Amino acid sequence: MKKISNTDLLERIQAHGLLDSGELIKCCGYVSIDSDGNEIPLVEEFYQAHIKAIQNSRNFGKEISEFDIPRKEYIGTLPKGNYLIGDFDACLVNGDENLIREFRKSENLSEEDTIDLNELIPFSERKVLNNNTDKIKLLKRSENGGISLDSYGERFLYLQLWTDESFYKDIFNRTFYQDSMALGCIKDSAQNFKYSSEIIQETRIGKQLEVLGYCIEFFEEFNCTYYPNYELLKLGDFLIWNDY
Repeated sequence: MKKISNTDLLERIQAHGLLDSGELIKCCGYVSIDSDGNEIPLVEEFYQAHIKAIQNSRNFGKEISEFDIPRKEYIGTLPKGNYLIGDFDACLVNGDENLIREFRKSENLSEEDTIDLNELIPFSERKVLNNNTDKIKLLKRSENGGISLDSYGERFLYLQLWTDESFYKDIFNRTFYQDSMALGCIKDSAQNFKYSSEIIQETRIGKQLEVLGYCIEFFEEFNCTYYPNYELLKLGDFLIWNDY
């Protein structure tokens, strides 16, 4: 499939919208096929082409709002290992039960209460760091998320969302549900999950069993980058995006 660019790319984006961005990226020709036959959206190449198309249009006098210019946030890096990726609450409950139990106790929260990232992150960092300057250097912040530390001293990623209930899709065409207004990428330190296994538990709203994430293995340290305009999170070569 030919990669479209410039005016053609902007027209395709306008016609499709940025909903289900992974599919948009692929239908614009920015796609590769892995060894298992999975279609992988080439998000960084698409992002650069999108930026270039906007710049060229502006050079020809077209007015384009700053809000229409895509952004990306480099959040940080995580070490290799097995990670639970999906709904933040579900990933953290299954990845670090001790931290969740202690946090709920400190805030007098029940099992039904949603975990507030703005309260949990400072709590976890106070608990783990204890003025350890080496660990303080591991912490990162971006506009929408960051890298923090769990009770095992392992780095994890958190990403604040602006939608309280939504489905996400990954490069294997699987979907999962989130209802905590956040995504997580948290190491399976307790080794409770096998590679590619599902995180299945009740949703907060409706009390229905849903897939809330997956266990993914990374064989080397990987970068974590978020593209807010596309609502797409890139973890090494693994991608997830909002599935409207």
